Amino acid sequence: MQGNEPLVSIIIPAYNMADYTVRCVNSLLRQTYKNIEVIVVDDGSRDNTRAKMEEFGGKIKYIYKENGGACSARNRGVKEAKGKYIGFLDCDDMYYPQKVELSVRFLENYLEYGFVFSNVAYIDENDIAIRNHFSWNKRPYHGWIKKKLAVANFIGNPSVIMRRFCLDEIGLYREDIFPPADWDMWLRLSEKFQAGYIDKVLCAYRVVSLGCFRNIERSNKEALIVLDSFFQRNKDAGFITRRMAYAEHHLGIAECYFVKEDHENMRKEFGIALRMNPFSIKALGILFLYLFFRGYLRKILSGLIEFK
Repeated sequence: MQGNEPLVSIIIPAYNMADYTVRCVNSLLRQTYKNIEVIVVDDGSRDNTRAKMEEFGGKIKYIYKENGGACSARNRGVKEAKGKYIGFLDCDDMYYPQKVELSVRFLENYLEYGFVFSNVAYIDENDIAIRNHFSWNKRPYHGWIKKKLAVANFIGNPSVIMRRFCLDEIGLYREDIFPPADWDMWLRLSEKFQAGYIDKVLCAYRVVSLGCFRNIERSNKEALIVLDSFFQRNKDAGFITRRMAYAEHHLGIAECYFVKEDHENMRKEFGIALRMNPFSIKALGILFLYLFFRGYLRKILSGLIEFK
């Protein structure tokens, strides 16, 4: 133990990204906060992840399991974790040096919050920052955020650190979904606990390729599962929030199809979005650009979708 500092468990699900995983682990070992339990759960990697992790020796806890997906790896890590606080960090992402220190300080000082998130930098394959998740003039919601979070997932995936007892109450990651699994977790957290926010860039999310194009249909289907589940649990969310949430979802899928040049599916998803929320300024703006300035719209959306 480092004095009276509470233990923080950071869980890294790893799969076939040995070099990135080394960078990820090193970012945790460089933290200004020292009482950290680093748990790497290797989800059946076929590269040299095991050998690279063994080089860290007793500095980390390495667990190998048969391949079952990132969520199953995260859940295995939770079962092994001993910390008062828990964070999840994908193996190609990183923490900046004060991430854990400032997150723990916030949660220790503000007991009314169950979890805390921060701003995130998007980085390339060379760890160079491309842009931030929240711009200087845009701040996310905090406190009781479940309705806002249902309309759009504004929480950067690597930025959350939570109290362990929150997971004990809401349960682990769903293993039947993948692209929106983090959104589902944040929604369930926000239903029971207030969210805190630290207005600093404390972690990095790696952008390697346009991930939303790998399987738009799966992303669409599973995000709808998340929304359906949320509104089944939250009858008090209201009619307007429900319409806005589904509209925003279908609009986002339409944007992906547009950049992919699948105009048939783009128009289908856009039509659903506009029917769900015909007064959406964002949707009407996209419609105007689509009709009259399509090339400009493509340039805008290609830049934005890359970071989703």
